Amino acid sequence: MTIIVYPPSEFSDTENAPLQDEDSNKLFSLTSSLLGFQNATDRDRERVSLLEDTGLKMMTDPEIYAIIGDAISVQSRLHELSKASDDSTFISYSLDELSDALPFVHWASIIESNVPQDRDISDLYVQIFNVEYFQELEYYSSVDDPTRKLHKDAIANYLVLHKIYQDASKLDAEMRRIMPDTPFQTRSNLCVEKVLENLHLVSGRFYSMFTSNGESDRVKLSEMAEAIKESLGNRIKKASWLDNSTRSSAIRKLDAMQKSIGYSTASPDERSPKDIHEFLRGLEADADNFYDNEKAVAQWTLQIYWDTIGRTISPTEWVGVATPQVVNAFNLLSKNSIFVSAAFAQKPNYDKYYPDYLNYGGIGQTLGHEFSHAFDDYGSQYDEFGIERNWWSEETKYKYMDKSQCFIDQYSKASIIDEKGKKYAIDGSLTLGENIADNEGLAATYDAYIKSKENGAGYNPILPGLQDFSPEALFFINAGRSFCSKPLPGSIKDSIKDEHAPDAVRANKVFQNSKEFAQVFKCPIGSKMNPANTEKCSIW
Repeated sequence: MTIIVYPPSEFSDTENAPLQDEDSNKLFSLTSSLLGFQNATDRDRERVSLLEDTGLKMMTDPEIYAIIGDAISVQSRLHELSKASDDSTFISYSLDELSDALPFVHWASIIESNVPQDRDISDLYVQIFNVEYFQELEYYSSVDDPTRKLHKDAIANYLVLHKIYQDASKLDAEMRRIMPDTPFQTRSNLCVEKVLENLHLVSGRFYSMFTSNGESDRVKLSEMAEAIKESLGNRIKKASWLDNSTRSSAIRKLDAMQKSIGYSTASPDERSPKDIHEFLRGLEADADNFYDNEKAVAQWTLQIYWDTIGRTISPTEWVGVATPQVVNAFNLLSKNSIFVSAAFAQKPNYDKYYPDYLNYGGIGQTLGHEFSHAFDDYGSQYDEFGIERNWWSEETKYKYMDKSQCFIDQYSKASIIDEKGKKYAIDGSLTLGENIADNEGLAATYDAYIKSKENGAGYNPILPGLQDFSPEALFFINAGRSFCSKPLPGSIKDSIKDEHAPDAVRANKVFQNSKEFAQVFKCPIGSKMNPANTEKCSIW
């Protein structure tokens, strides 16, 4: 079993960018409103009383500015540390090894005090991402030079002010006034958001009940997923460049891959009110105290995560992974499982009354995409147990890299133009994983659709007004529809930094690589949408 630890800088770029002047002004206003002498009027007797009860002292303006200076100094230093080690990877340690490697954190006592006492953690490993960050943090916490040292008081001030800045908008209208860039929400919308966020099992159950056909949809989509998975397996079996050993490992991984579609049927089972009630038993709520409820949920959620240590976890368990009411589909490599939420399985991606060519071209393409992530440049490094290890022979690994390079070169030649006419090149290396999943996912899904159609098991009526198109053509049209979008002004510059290529590039490239697309639409060889076979890319 493994615990994964990230530096704070891995959670959000916004949290780790050095504080700006306007942030400093906000922090002063917030801290002064909560702790400052200048606001200690008769109208604030309740606040003063609370400060006395909690042992917090009231502060003068110079004292407030001093702790804000500490916070800015600490955050700037943390930002520098995170930038200095951007190329870090995971390193695994046993508890004893970790205590030797990074002794300034009391790892064993933290873990042992939180993990249930009946759990055996003798084989526990901790994966640290960006070890250099923690090593540098330890160095600056102990260095003798006072101009470079991160003092404990300064770190404490940073943590307190970070919490104030993070939670102030949850307090009252005065705090929201001080933070004008906090989006305004009506009380009813805020309450709905918090129920969805904090009671997602309950809200997920009701969402699934009222927006889908429940088990019938889940079963139908599971059958479609199995058909696509089988087609992907057939493509792997036919790949002549694989040696027998690597092919067997790939098929073994695919066979072991789990799928969870719609909502959780593992514990807690969202179909069972009893299961949900039992799961939520430890969560106490107070109808009259919003902030305490937020704190209680945070503490309860943290304990739920600690409770997973040392117990067997189902690869299809949704807790801490996904929720039905959030539009999402992904491959969790560490569990060798794909998850597709009920919110994703809605129109226009899927409907039980759609012809098969629309469902396969819609949500089916996504299922194929997620299955194929298991064999992209990153997913291919994980085995059937979700363990990161090399299962490729040296020869086939080089062949795989050659095939990947085809995608890198192909997408790197593509570009997109913004509303001002400026051209931006696509980074074929950055987008490689998604490009492999797009191309191989579409190919496997189309194969599965054709097999279903030929077996006569599908539902493929031509819809009114679409008589000029074959079912096969409508499959590709709906697959292309999923990439339809109009970029917001100024967004293209940022979109090329994403691991997904811009939608227009994704659609065109995946169809240009598809021999079946060219056959269905009768695209001449050498035309824009049917380049020569030597220019097409594929893995399998």
